[in-house]
Amino acid sequence: MTSLGWRKRFWEKKFSRPFPLCPAPPPLPRLKLRHTLPLTHWAHGLTQGEERPEGRVVVRTEDPRSPLRIYTPAGALVSGLGCGRQVPGLQGIGRVTMDTRRQVILAPCGGHLARLDPGGLLLDTIPLPGNPRAVAYSPSADIYVIIDVSTGDVTLVQAATRSLFATISNRGALRGQLRSPLYATVAETPEGPHILVSDSDNNCVHVYDVSGREVMTYGTSELRDPRGLCVDK
Repeated sequence: MTSLGWRKRFWEKKFSRPFPLCPAPPPLPRLKLRHTLPLTHWAHGLTQGEERPEGRVVVRTEDPRSPLRIYTPAGALVSGLGCGRQVPGLQGIGRVTMDTRRQVILAPCGGHLARLDPGGLLLDTIPLPGNPRAVAYSPSADIYVIIDVSTGDVTLVQAATRSLFATISNRGALRGQLRSPLYATVAETPEGPHILVSDSDNNCVHVYDVSGREVMTYGTSELRDPRGLCVDK
């Protein structure tokens, strides 16, 4: 006898009423695979720009000769940073994103933030303290949000002037304190841009305004080791 059959007989004998059957869930939409992007090394992150007439997909890999691969949305390889040769100072690239206002790729690595054109050509670098490993961008505030994993700080850089104007540094294990920030993203709200930072050791998400002031902290009761973050608007 199946497990459902045994439970059904037990229920009807004990409560003298029909066994409540859960309605069948609605069918899930079927996803159709369009194409895959061939990679020679592990891929650990990606982002997409808004270059016209079509965006480009930037994939960070573990290939030291070409840590960034750039594709069209159709899956055609456009170029890659390094193109088969080592690029001095650009090893150990962290989690990348796009500066959609200037159409440049942002890649934290080796104590600075590298900015590259959509074809993977290095344009300039912004010196940063510590060991930056993740970056987010706010188009409305025109700022870069950089996660420093060595100190647990969040650094805010004005994109136009390339200058550091605020540091969120509140290290600790108490509610509202930063312990192990890993990812950041920016949500556009009616009150202005809000910076969201996942804190894996404190099991929460911190929310700040663009001046670095804490707005709220949530998720402490249900999150465990939060990692990636994204917003739908």
